[in-house]
Amino acid sequence: MAWPWSRATPWPGPPGRPLLQAAAALAVVLSLAGAVVVAALAANSLRPAAMLLAAMLMVMGAIGSGNPRLFCLWGLMVVLPFDLSMYLSPFSSKGGGERAFRIEAADLFWGALLLFQLRDLWCRRWPGLRVPKVIFVWLFIMLAWGLGTIALAPYRSTAAHEMVRMLKMALLFVVIVNELDSTSRLRHAVAALVLGMFVQSGVGLMQYALGRTLGLGFLGELSAQTVDELATTSVRGARVFRISAFVGHPNLLGVYLAASLPLTLAALLTARRSWARVAYGLAGIAALVALILTQSRSGWLSFAVALVLLLALMVAHRGLFRRSITTVALATLTAVLVFGAFQEQISRRLFDSLDQAATGREEFKEDARRLIDDHYLLGAGLNQYTLALPPYMKIPARSYSYWIPPVHHIYYLWWAETGLIGLMLHLAFWAAIAWRALRNLRLRDEMLFLVNAACLAAMAAFAVDGFLSFSLRVNQPQRLYFVLAALIYALHYLRQAELRALVTRDSRGAGP
Repeated sequence: MAWPWSRATPWPGPPGRPLLQAAAALAVVLSLAGAVVVAALAANSLRPAAMLLAAMLMVMGAIGSGNPRLFCLWGLMVVLPFDLSMYLSPFSSKGGGERAFRIEAADLFWGALLLFQLRDLWCRRWPGLRVPKVIFVWLFIMLAWGLGTIALAPYRSTAAHEMVRMLKMALLFVVIVNELDSTSRLRHAVAALVLGMFVQSGVGLMQYALGRTLGLGFLGELSAQTVDELATTSVRGARVFRISAFVGHPNLLGVYLAASLPLTLAALLTARRSWARVAYGLAGIAALVALILTQSRSGWLSFAVALVLLLALMVAHRGLFRRSITTVALATLTAVLVFGAFQEQISRRLFDSLDQAATGREEFKEDARRLIDDHYLLGAGLNQYTLALPPYMKIPARSYSYWIPPVHHIYYLWWAETGLIGLMLHLAFWAAIAWRALRNLRLRDEMLFLVNAACLAAMAAFAVDGFLSFSLRVNQPQRLYFVLAALIYALHYLRQAELRALVTRDSRGAGP
């Protein structure tokens, strides 16, 4: 079975052929895109049209890139935070879990990478797929509580929605672990993640400059109603515009940036060319400013914890000690300048915030504790929280216009839905990833060490954010979490290769 490209070789053929192929593909795609847009306008439905257009642009870009597999890796990392979906079932307005069966833009890219990997297995280019054992904990949670909820709980479809999403996350994890099997591939993944962060930061800064959203709700922008509610309920006695880019909410953008910025710093410190260092530096500054403009206190706290952890790990590394001291000084100076420029916004958000948000979160936690008391060991069922909560609410559901707010505490949410046993399994899954990252700190290569330290810092950011939000039950942050976890395990396999190379070198040098 022969394929016209491999993962490393460019598109074959004479020099003029790729240009002709790209031009032909462009003509076809633009024609189809025009037809799709006309049909969408006639049907007054932009989201499916945008999804179809994204799929066609993906095909066009893959063909014209000269390396479709690498293009798919970059595309996946860039579209991770976008909420661009085609719904295959009715969309539910409930929060705190998956709300429909859907195909997302990210699914197209990791699905294509999975096909490339299956091709390599079929052609015996690979000995087999690497499937880290930790993912079986996640799959056990999915099957045990998902099937149990479908069999016993009244709301079966919502459990099925969450099961499908959990399966997609497991596949995404396995695909990334297997795709990043070289240092070069890892560099590409990190650069693409930083590019995706820069895109979101740029959109957020544009929103701030205009003082409004861009009207691109089908890409994940907030509705005008939600923007207005946030503007009037964030700071006492003032209207505050909070940016959200295409991630769906300022708090979600906050944790996305908090988890991505450590990786940007790692890329900056290990960039080989001057232009790359400048690009990473600009991306980091843009993301830091965007993080401030989200007005997300949970995002600020998560980033502070992640940054301190990353800098501490750098200082502890013998080869990075001098560079880390310089980095600490530059990071401190940059933070002082950026925070000084936005001192008024930061102080107002920290000291003049309305009490209603904090009070509301405490009430949500009290409601969650009452639900947990009745479903202590096994929980109320996968993705059942807001559906099972009304009898336990202190404030009637009609006060929330019958949109039940999820508890802003991921650990309570896991406990309420999967019980104490499920919570322990979730924490075991998380701890296994963190332990693997700690073991990876023995990596000798400075770039690999820094990427691993940045991923560990991002895990800490998610852990802190979990006490203040349920972002890990939202698609965009959850995808980033699983990609970063996959990077940690890909680094584990690269570390094993590093150790084998050292053993081989030592054995050759030992002599007879």
